[in-house]
Amino acid sequence: MKGERHVMRLVPAGVWALTLALLASLPGEELHGLQTALDPAWLRVLLSDPVLHAVTFGLLALLVARAFPQAGRGTLVRAAALVIGYGLVLEVYQAVLPWRSGGMDDLCWDAVGVVLALAGICWKSGV
Repeated sequence: MKGERHVMRLVPAGVWALTLALLASLPGEELHGLQTALDPAWLRVLLSDPVLHAVTFGLLALLVARAFPQAGRGTLVRAAALVIGYGLVLEVYQAVLPWRSGGMDDLCWDAVGVVLALAGICWKSGV
């Protein structure tokens, strides 16, 4: 029973991870066109590649960490490694696709989002 609860808590993280994989498979020109066509500068910043990477992977890190509510610092470090590793897999996957490109800059922004999200958990919970 207890193991089933942990698995069920991972479902939102799994759904979000699959959503990110789907988004990573789409051609990137449309997003770039949208980003350059936006009029208010704050909206261009909000939808910029670094912000999107940091927010989406920060959310994934929060969902993974949520699966282990009594977790300590070690669990959060493992969650960070897992999510950043997933980001690396997606960047390699995008590098193979002819209509996408993977990059270390994107992976760095993924890691920034993960670290900020999990640092927020540590700060809030006093871990």
